[in-house]
Amino acid sequence: GSRQHTTMVSADALAEVATAVAGGSPSSGGSPRGGSGSRSSLRPRRSKEREGETVEGPPPDFRCPAAQPPPSFRCPLSGELMQDAVRLGDRSFSSASLRGRGMSTWRPHTLLPKADHVLRSQVHDCLCERYASVVLRLRMVSAVTSAAPEAAAAAAAAAAALEAHDGAGKVGIAVAGGIIPLVKLVSCDGDATRRAAAAALAALASHPANKREIAAAGGVRALVAMLLAESPEESKAAACEAIWHLATGSGENRALLVQEGALPPVVALVSSQVAQSAAVRVLRQVAVDVEHARRLVDAGVTHPLLQLFIDASPARVDASEILWSLCMEPTSREAVSAAGGASLWWLYPSALPGLA
Repeated sequence: GSRQHTTMVSADALAEVATAVAGGSPSSGGSPRGGSGSRSSLRPRRSKEREGETVEGPPPDFRCPAAQPPPSFRCPLSGELMQDAVRLGDRSFSSASLRGRGMSTWRPHTLLPKADHVLRSQVHDCLCERYASVVLRLRMVSAVTSAAPEAAAAAAAAAAALEAHDGAGKVGIAVAGGIIPLVKLVSCDGDATRRAAAAALAALASHPANKREIAAAGGVRALVAMLLAESPEESKAAACEAIWHLATGSGENRALLVQEGALPPVVALVSSQVAQSAAVRVLRQVAVDVEHARRLVDAGVTHPLLQLFIDASPARVDASEILWSLCMEPTSREAVSAAGGASLWWLYPSALPGLA
């Protein structure tokens, strides 16, 4: 019987053939079927350096194309990758998409969803393969932050931020181990690198599964240190954006922000034209917990927030939510009234309850 043989082609050979296909073209006098036609363009070209000539052009790209997850890896309900796949009947779903849905609509009714470990492992391997090159660059530049060029570190962080805006990238970069290198880059010296790393963490933190992991890796402390450092307002705005995503929907991260001393620098940014919107959104998330009302007042939040109403700033919508939360606590309500909130009550009675 005949045997099947598998041919292994090296990456160098593939890159050389790809370069020849991209650059090789039939000669003007040759026939398409001749020796100088399309058939010869597939052959690897000889290097002209042997003849003393210099070959100009970009180097060959050795990166493997990103593996696109197959449709079977996505939940039929939400369309998200089933990193937490569960089996229900003869189909798999994301556990998060099933949460809160009436199980009586599924058949058989007596069967509860069970973890689909095979599919979870397949999704995990696919994400690791797809984002391995992005995370590898992050690890390389974060391991030698003092010796790595600023442009290389900033480019690696910017590439991660770009990939993290994709739904699969938010999960894939975290699964492949990209959170810890990004936290290290936030603490480096280069401003461009810190800004790009903060943008990447903001994109990752928008996914609920990454919030706790970023905080556990020291991301909250690193971002607060970025606010306290002497850096441009654009960088502080990027840090506030990441902090806002971390605080949204996570009481643990909100408490950690207060513990790390994030309130004074964030309150100081309320008067900034660049970082004002992000800073007010951070304060709005902190004000969700009534126990933080007194800490907000101690940080001096009342005067800057009331000034937003006087200036008719677009951020006054979020500021009204903060003041409403402060007025729910008696001591903080007195502080808002003493700062001039009572004079604005007739304009914004719903935002300043109890000041009449």
